[in-house]
Amino acid sequence: MQNLTKENYIFPKQKLQLKKIEKDKINRVLIFCGSFNPPTIGHLRVLEDIANHFSLLDQNIIGGYISPVNQKYKKKDLTVGDYRIEMCDLATKSSSWIMLDPWEALQDEYIRTKISLEHFQKEIDTILEKEKIEEKVKVSLVCGSDVIESMIAPDTFWIKEQVIELTKKFNIICGLRDTTADNLKEKISKSYLEPVQEYIHIIKTSPMSISSTMVRNLANKKLSFKYFVLDPVMDYILKNQLYI
Repeated sequence: MQNLTKENYIFPKQKLQLKKIEKDKINRVLIFCGSFNPPTIGHLRVLEDIANHFSLLDQNIIGGYISPVNQKYKKKDLTVGDYRIEMCDLATKSSSWIMLDPWEALQDEYIRTKISLEHFQKEIDTILEKEKIEEKVKVSLVCGSDVIESMIAPDTFWIKEQVIELTKKFNIICGLRDTTADNLKEKISKSYLEPVQEYIHIIKTSPMSISSTMVRNLANKKLSFKYFVLDPVMDYILKNQLYI
């Protein structure tokens, strides 16, 4: 992914499984937005678990994207965007349906999640039109419970009107690992998201205690973090001496 810029950016579509699109069924493309600093096996497992969940509901998952935030996202210890783009590319190479989309990371300014989702929907709709596919494909936001918590926090940096709009238009799919669904649902029902709570899907995912913070801390101490990330990602971190 060398010399990648927003000027030479091309939307990745090589893993979209367009043949799975069916009439009278819900067809989804999953969008996982986040820092991915670095991308872990836990991130990938969340997407796989969510895909399994919807498959059991007889819905079609047409593809999935990891979309790393850009450098203007003010988060402590956020490593350079080029590094995160490369790591996400390495993390998704072996997947048959999950891809990296670097669009958000390549922008010159901080991109709100609603804008990012609109970008994906526009690109997907363009592909469907070109392929003369009349069925609709819904872009859906994937996140962890921490994102939902941040959305409904009293001092939230999210724009509430945008969150309500994106929830209804795209749906939020929350992968839940370390808290109970009932507890999170209760918090949502007592927040400004109550009117759109039917568009928030809370899905229990594999209980994996793996986080990007854990990987960064181990790398910083020059300790092993093997099996927390895929080997190509681990090799890239070590080669470039990231998080030291």
